[in-house]
Amino acid sequence: KWKGFPSVPVADMKSQSRERDLVLGTFGRGIWVFDDIAVLRKLTQGGLSVSTGGNNYLAGPLVGSTNLVGSVNIDILHAGDGVLARYRQPSGARFAADEAWSAANKPYGAQIDVKIGAEKDAASGEWKKLDCVGKVYNEAGTLIRTHKFSFDSSGYYRVPYRMVEDGFRWPSHHTPKPDDGIPSGRTVAPGKYKLVISSGKAADSVWIQVRMPQGFSYNAQGDAKQREMLDTLKKTVERARLAFEGLKDAEKAVGLWVNQKYLNDSASAKLRKLEKPLMDSIAALKLLYMLPADFRPYEEATIRLMDHLQTANGLIESNEMPGENCLVALKTAQKETDLVVKRINAFMAKDYAAFVKVVNGETLSPIFDKYGW
Repeated sequence: KWKGFPSVPVADMKSQSRERDLVLGTFGRGIWVFDDIAVLRKLTQGGLSVSTGGNNYLAGPLVGSTNLVGSVNIDILHAGDGVLARYRQPSGARFAADEAWSAANKPYGAQIDVKIGAEKDAASGEWKKLDCVGKVYNEAGTLIRTHKFSFDSSGYYRVPYRMVEDGFRWPSHHTPKPDDGIPSGRTVAPGKYKLVISSGKAADSVWIQVRMPQGFSYNAQGDAKQREMLDTLKKTVERARLAFEGLKDAEKAVGLWVNQKYLNDSASAKLRKLEKPLMDSIAALKLLYMLPADFRPYEEATIRLMDHLQTANGLIESNEMPGENCLVALKTAQKETDLVVKRINAFMAKDYAAFVKVVNGETLSPIFDKYGW
């Protein structure tokens, strides 16, 4: 069974020969369209076999299928082209009435047909979730995207590659976990890309062709300029993020050390006297970035550092040929980041360093270790 299609009776079935689409009419569920069933025809005709050693795929710097019989396995059956589609508002009324018929667009990105072999739990008989890592390399063999996802059971799946590179993390009240995935970034340029899907020792790979829509041309010069400016912005955002993480770490450290029990009773009083000014300073510095995480009312008057960073990112990404406005926004983001980070560094070097000096000069009370009653 192909994953994503519900377990319902099918009342009618039609095939569109030109597009190779299968249209299913289901009882009480409406119409389902399975795009491009060429892979299903190859499977039924025996023209598509499980890959071994990567023989079914183009040679390249990566891997072919490394599946083992009787174990978890991953087989990429087919990969369609990725079209850098452009979406726009259709002509006519802006808001459709209830009686207007509409349907979803085809999923954006290159569609990958995958056969997954998962394992079942020996005790319960339930499927074990198969955690996978998808990696995308350009033609030069450079890793440009790493994405984590999972399959819930064995079966045939169609998964999309959204045609994006790795992005970057923004300053945030939320601290990501070490195993969290990397956010998506800018759209890739037209060309060939190698996709590798792996889970442990099981892996398979395939080439994907990304192209422009018919009637559109690729602006190589504008793309290079956009990439250059986004790479510069990425360094600025990372500097701002690390400084913000430093504030969060200092905030946790102050709360931790103030609540310790010290050998000298006056140490706690001394540290608590420093606690409120430190916490107030940290809160004020964080406010230069963004509003507190628990702030709910709407505020629009104050422009903060995140506004400058996100404005620069939005302008650069939305212009195929970044111009003077993008450059001004980028320089403003760099300038504002420099001002904020300098204030954080000054606080850490003076106020927070004084607190650390007091803590280092005190001795913690020994841990109770009597026993043997």
